[in-house]
Amino acid sequence: MKPKYSIVVLVALLLGSGCSLDEQIFDTPAESNYIQSEGDVTALLNGSYGVLQGANAFKFEAFKLVQLAADDLSSTVVNFNEVSQKTFSPATSFIGWAYSEIYSVINNCNWIIANVPSMDLNDLYKTRVDGEAKFLRAFCYFYLVRFFGGVPLRTEPTTIQSDFMKARASIDEVYDLIVTDLIEASEKLPLKSAASIGGLGRANRGAAHALLSLAFLTRASHQDMAGVGAEMHYQLAKDYADSVIVSGQYSLLDNYADLWDVEKEAEAYQEVIFGLEFTRDGSIGLRNSKGSDFPFRYMPNTLANVSAQGVHRTGSGQIKVQPWFHEFYTTGDYTNDYRSEVSFLSTWTGTGGATRYTFPLVPPVGAPQERQSYLNKYRDGNAIDIQNHENDWFVIRLSEVYLIRAEAENALHGPTAAAYNDFNKLRERARKANGVVRTMPQDLMPGLTQDEFRMKIFEERGLEFVGEGKRWFDLVRMKSPMGTTMYEFMFGTFLPTLPAGLPVWHGPSRSWQGGRTESSNLPSYHPRFLLFPIPVRETDLNPEIVPNPGYF
Repeated sequence: MKPKYSIVVLVALLLGSGCSLDEQIFDTPAESNYIQSEGDVTALLNGSYGVLQGANAFKFEAFKLVQLAADDLSSTVVNFNEVSQKTFSPATSFIGWAYSEIYSVINNCNWIIANVPSMDLNDLYKTRVDGEAKFLRAFCYFYLVRFFGGVPLRTEPTTIQSDFMKARASIDEVYDLIVTDLIEASEKLPLKSAASIGGLGRANRGAAHALLSLAFLTRASHQDMAGVGAEMHYQLAKDYADSVIVSGQYSLLDNYADLWDVEKEAEAYQEVIFGLEFTRDGSIGLRNSKGSDFPFRYMPNTLANVSAQGVHRTGSGQIKVQPWFHEFYTTGDYTNDYRSEVSFLSTWTGTGGATRYTFPLVPPVGAPQERQSYLNKYRDGNAIDIQNHENDWFVIRLSEVYLIRAEAENALHGPTAAAYNDFNKLRERARKANGVVRTMPQDLMPGLTQDEFRMKIFEERGLEFVGEGKRWFDLVRMKSPMGTTMYEFMFGTFLPTLPAGLPVWHGPSRSWQGGRTESSNLPSYHPRFLLFPIPVRETDLNPEIVPNPGYF
């Protein structure tokens, strides 16, 4: 590594890791010795995407936060149960790592934004990279504000002269920066069809507009629950969603399963508006590879050729589906819903040759049973190792933009025909199944109240986006029938009504009896769980940073 790049690591440590502020520093970042050429800019921008795809971010550590803090998936294994059982604290190491890593991307973006405009480079190139840097900075702050609430706003490159004792900005101030960055990014980034950007997973105008629609919807949802006027932000959420939909740049795949076929990933970006791209990496293995972790974590250890564990190339089954959640999405509106068959693995031929069955399926006499099903969205039989798969993480898809527009329309005007039409786009696609058209799920029919329609959107999002890092954010931001957050409603009201414990197969009655939950993963509601704790090293080193309520 050339000395001029060493400051990337140094700055990340200073900014995010909470290292001692009186450490000896061996270099001082400056325009003259940090970013000198187009190659330097490209390397820094590509490296920023790479950090987000790294093990301390959305490959593993931040991935745990978005996947396991909700009510749909469960895990009791080390590395995951601190999140799933809500035993984390300000001292939890991986929360600190994720916080630091996201801030390191912000700092990289700050260097690009501050320096590129004055560099002697091609104007089109400068415009594009400035747009990408602002998109990525907004992306990072959007995750930080939803994870932690208000956070320190850093918009200048970090040097030894920087103010390291910044107080937390308000949530409104963070959202103001997110919106400003995304609007500027959208003005500078090309459309998907016009983008001269190598590879998938890069920001474009549609990605900026889609993220704006979600950011405005999230802000409006919290304002709505607080009784503060949210109409303007709901309208902006609807407007930006509309911009994505009418652009003609994206369309729903006919077959929902094709989204999750790793060999068809390029085609998935017909629907995927922005994703973090992972790729099998032959140069380095395991945690430090450019590949993803997902199949190993989700696939069972008895199904061959889905990951890379052992001679059978199985997964580990470390993360499973909550029984109540799978059962809900195979009954009522969701009976015979193709998305449930695609998303949940409940029967397969095991490595020993026997066909295995999980709850809620009724197994044949003598067949092996398991009490929980598995998430079936991430498989890669050609993985290089257990942490080195090709599967991308889809951040936002067109189907979500339809639901954003429907939710915003409902909030503004009630469940209008336009809101029903957007909602039913997803069900229409689901009925296409694998080419053999089904009658289920049926279209949502008119006649619902505003609250009922919002609840239907919550339920639809639960199935459509299971395993995509959406559920916890939905629980925290969406309003329940009681006027509380859906998180409080689910953990404080609904889930306690379910029988505790996992289901047990009862052979004589040919039925699943007992509980419907991995109850250790569903602790009682507490308002502190609406945010994660600010890492202790941040509050220890900076007296201006106040901990989140309930965490000491």
